[in-house]
Amino acid sequence: MPGFRKDIEGLRAIAVAAVVLFHAAVPGMAGGYVGVDVFFVISGFLITGQLLRDEDKSGLARIRHFYVRRIRRIVPAATVTILGTLAIAVIAEPPLLQRAARADAIAAMFFFANIHFLRDAVDYFRQGDTPSLFQHFWSLSIEEQFYVVWPGLLVLAGFVGPARRRAAYGVIVVAIFLSSLAASVLLTRRNPANAFYLLPTRAWELAAGALLAIYGRPIVRSVRAAAVLRAAGLALVALAIVTFGDVLYFPGYAALVPVVGTG
Repeated sequence: MPGFRKDIEGLRAIAVAAVVLFHAAVPGMAGGYVGVDVFFVISGFLITGQLLRDEDKSGLARIRHFYVRRIRRIVPAATVTILGTLAIAVIAEPPLLQRAARADAIAAMFFFANIHFLRDAVDYFRQGDTPSLFQHFWSLSIEEQFYVVWPGLLVLAGFVGPARRRAAYGVIVVAIFLSSLAASVLLTRRNPANAFYLLPTRAWELAAGALLAIYGRPIVRSVRAAAVLRAAGLALVALAIVTFGDVLYFPGYAALVPVVGTG
């Protein structure tokens, strides 16, 4: 495992605070939902980095090791959270809402909450509605859907041989990035809910993190210049948090701001 990264932990803290304050309708945090986009980039970076560090393992062993580690990390905490939240819903909510909570819990448990909430026409940005207690699982569902296919794609790309392996990885991740971003831009104006909740229009954000893991190297040697770049990235994320709102077409082009800032 890599050492503790203060920069990544700092970004995570900012992302969590932004999302929480957005849902609390705190003034000045109208774009706090972009914290999710920050998480997508970080997730793509960290998970791809783990897969690259396992390059010495055979294809099946590499995939098995990834999923065992992923299950151990995600499933216990998610299960406790889901069951605890469902217990609260059963105790505190009326029967009709309890029925909805059970359906939401099943969707969260099996990582299709994004599709479930899209089907139920849940508007993530509508502050006046009573949100599902499980609504935050939509983004985790997108991540886990991405990781159903991503390890296998990397393993297949690895068969080209060590000398060309990174180039093959790059071709795959750039193809995902460009096609998904194009789909996001097109669908955001035509069907914003689909663009917001579905993996094909969100995969480019995870791919951005993956691209950093594959090719990421410091582009400047100066400590001062690096500090300036970090500050510029944080400024982009802060700009999105403060100025974006529910009237903005999102994700689409707009999501490039927090994604680039995170990178």
